[in-house]
Amino acid sequence: MRVDEFMRYTQAFYPKWDEQYAELLLEQFQLDPTQKITTQSQGQQAKTGLLVALAYRPELLILDEPSSGLDPVVRRDILEAIIRVVAEEGRTVLFSSHLLDEVERVADQVAMLQQGRVALHGRTEDVRHSHISAVLSFAEPQAVAPVLAGAHAVAGNGAQWRILFGGSRADLASAAASIGARVSGEQRQAWMRF
Repeated sequence: MRVDEFMRYTQAFYPKWDEQYAELLLEQFQLDPTQKITTQSQGQQAKTGLLVALAYRPELLILDEPSSGLDPVVRRDILEAIIRVVAEEGRTVLFSSHLLDEVERVADQVAMLQQGRVALHGRTEDVRHSHISAVLSFAEPQAVAPVLAGAHAVAGNGAQWRILFGGSRADLASAAASIGARVSGEQRQAWMRF
């Protein structure tokens, strides 16, 4: 299908499709309506998908890794479109991503999942200021992930384990000492880099 054919096809499913808005997005995303989707770059395909997702003005927009694998310019365009939708129209967007710096840029509320469960959640600013991302260093390699009271997530292997900890520096140092580790690479403002 060509881009314009895909738009018409998708429009048939949505009575609230906004043709003017779809044309505006087509222009903003610099998409050629006569181009076949199979000949588009990965970035152009992502923009086409976002166009049809936005054109019917959904109350809830669910985006799973919308900018994964895209170059920085296309990622910026997609993020700006998402921010515009939220800011101008007040819509709810559920944005799932492993690119945590992007999440921090667009999200009012965040939740971090680890192994299928919610490890933490709250207002982005609150979570950012109340959590520490750090490295626990052990004298000897650890065969299994260390268990640390106050830890929301642990990843790594051997003698180095990255941890996301909810609490103060003193609490983190005390908890680490209790399991024979020392804290290094602590970053309170960089919890998103876990």
